[in-house]
Amino acid sequence: MANITITTATDVGQGWVLTDSAGGLVAQSDRAVASCVVRSIPDDTYTINWLTIDGYAVPSPRRETAVVTGTGAFSSPTYVATTNRVTSIWANDGTDKVTQDEMRETAAAQTNHAWDGTKVTITGARNEVVSFSVYLEAEVARAKSVAVTMSDLDPGGVPSAESIIAGSRASTALFDWTTTPTQIELFYVRYLEFKGLSYPAYADEYEERHIPEKMRRPWELTLSPPRATALAGFEDWEDRPNHNKFYPEIAVPMELVPTFDVNAGENQQVWFDVYIPKTSSPGTYTGQVSIVEDGGAPTTVDVELEVLTMAALPDVPSQGAMIHLTDYDINRRHYAGVARLGSGHADAAASVVTRDNYVKLLHRHRLSVIGDETGHLNIAEYDYDVIPAWWTARLDGTLFTGTYDGPGVNTGNGVYSLGTYAEWRYRWSADQTTGKPTALELQNKCDPWVTWFEANFPTVPYFLYLADEVPEGVAAPLVDITYRGDLESWAQTIQGNPAPGNRMPTFTTVPWDEALDTAPGAGTPSVDQLAHPVLFRDENITRTTFATLEADADRSTYVYNGQRPLSGSWCLSDEGAALVSLAWAQAKLGYDWHFYWSANAWFNEQTQMHTDLFTHAHTFGRHTQLDPIEGESAKGPPEGKYGNGDGVMVYPGTDFYFPASSYDIDGGIAGLRLKHWRRGIQDAELIAMARTADLAAANAVVDGIVGNVHWEIDTFAPGDPGYQVGDINWTTDPDTWATARAALVALIP
Repeated sequence: MANITITTATDVGQGWVLTDSAGGLVAQSDRAVASCVVRSIPDDTYTINWLTIDGYAVPSPRRETAVVTGTGAFSSPTYVATTNRVTSIWANDGTDKVTQDEMRETAAAQTNHAWDGTKVTITGARNEVVSFSVYLEAEVARAKSVAVTMSDLDPGGVPSAESIIAGSRASTALFDWTTTPTQIELFYVRYLEFKGLSYPAYADEYEERHIPEKMRRPWELTLSPPRATALAGFEDWEDRPNHNKFYPEIAVPMELVPTFDVNAGENQQVWFDVYIPKTSSPGTYTGQVSIVEDGGAPTTVDVELEVLTMAALPDVPSQGAMIHLTDYDINRRHYAGVARLGSGHADAAASVVTRDNYVKLLHRHRLSVIGDETGHLNIAEYDYDVIPAWWTARLDGTLFTGTYDGPGVNTGNGVYSLGTYAEWRYRWSADQTTGKPTALELQNKCDPWVTWFEANFPTVPYFLYLADEVPEGVAAPLVDITYRGDLESWAQTIQGNPAPGNRMPTFTTVPWDEALDTAPGAGTPSVDQLAHPVLFRDENITRTTFATLEADADRSTYVYNGQRPLSGSWCLSDEGAALVSLAWAQAKLGYDWHFYWSANAWFNEQTQMHTDLFTHAHTFGRHTQLDPIEGESAKGPPEGKYGNGDGVMVYPGTDFYFPASSYDIDGGIAGLRLKHWRRGIQDAELIAMARTADLAAANAVVDGIVGNVHWEIDTFAPGDPGYQVGDINWTTDPDTWATARAALVALIP
């Protein structure tokens, strides 16, 4: 048996916890005891954790381990009196999602590719936004009135005209990057509790590896079928490691949260976006993050940025990323619940500015916006006859000049969707029962659109969004249900019209292999642009149809949404690398556009309710039960599948319905998933540049980090395209992603 003597510094107030090799609690003290002996315990390997008591700094080392045979001893390090309650500070690149309860630095010193233990190190190209996050941990007591700021990043450590500027703007000027030059932006991160599995993001719960790793129950492989199922005794929701934890998501501009508290036993993430101007000289830039608690002395963290010698990233992305933004939800939240204001409304002009600020925010994340709703007009004031006037400034890039600076400055939105989600139908058709236009109506409406685009924006892709995810069926012109046969009929009618309207491109969302089926009612082969869902399909058939579409010079290839394990997903609990991997997968496979269905589906269509998006992660489908395996859930229609964060990539800056969650600004607030997607989109530019220099080597880097994805993964069971087993085929480790990125940079001259 063993006796262990534990000696502490009695003039301070530290305590300790003693555990055995199995992690079991042996003894503890929450107050100062000069010396005590833990007697008659088994010989074993013991670990002591020295605890911080309010008013004293964390000692180093915080944790000691020793093999004890017979007698042993632990003596505390010297504590230093302090007023700071922020007891640990560390950093990463933000790709690793850290839930609010994690005290990583408190438990053990953290290092990663962006953090060596004392300094943040980041690398980027000109015209790129590079990011990092700093985490503040309060081990014992609440840290109050914490303020985080950042200095400029100076070339060679010397302030100059090339310094990258950390301007602090007024809360009324958050969408102005030039009046107060602002190239470094800080964000206070808000967290959302994860209460249930996200079915739009996974195939189903039959395969535990489809679920993000931190939400998986302990599992084993069954022999028939060979899939990962929960171990006996670990079948419940509470057996998922991150059940009911708070995930980082909402990036609130720090100008809106100049000071904040950090609760005891929690961390607070602060996100930093650094835009590297095109005019920056290559080299090392240095600066500091400053953390001040309750008006005390600052604690500083050094930051070092390496600006690469390679060419600046292009303003026009080499691969398209498209997202829908609806006016109606913006108006409801910002303007007293009114979806359509009307031109005579007192806020009509202001609503146009607000909507454009949302567009600027998405443009800054290298996304092309679709959605031509006219929320500041009444239905009678706009019939989709001509392009809305404000869209001209989006397409020619003038919206992204003046007070805008950053990625895509003076560069137009990359695509235009006419009547997104079939908004056009009841405006073009005299039949208000079915909303199905005649051949003459299609001709009369298409002609002026084609004429206008060919005269003003001949190189901008545009299309008529016929309908979304319609079922099989022959055309039924007298029925108020849209079938694939209707879409095929409309597309053929448009193509058979006299010029110029016969050149109107058409678009719909349908699996490629089904779209090209020429059997009546089965497909939509005459529709020009076809968006393929990320769903399990027959691998060989999908490969063949993709090749067919790629070979057609008049068609672009679109993929929409995402689902594990075929691709990264948009659900809140997926890893930060999920949307990075999505953009890399697009670069690997070579399709033209990735489309996500909504940036701001703030109104839950399934529940017919508005959601407090700053306090609830659940955004899609109903919550009809508390399932013992899945947590909050709603299985299948008519309830709709339960989803966290689905359809919400930006958050309302003003919220009429939930004033306690409103920041009262005239624009939106980004989610972190938006920033992860941008990281992948920017990496795709490096892939394109590296391929130009050395195609084989660049492809080897991509293949080395992104395995089989999308249609490269065949269905497991023939005849059952919805069934698949296995894990994802990309890494979730941020350091591995950083290594791959560095390998691409090394190939670029």
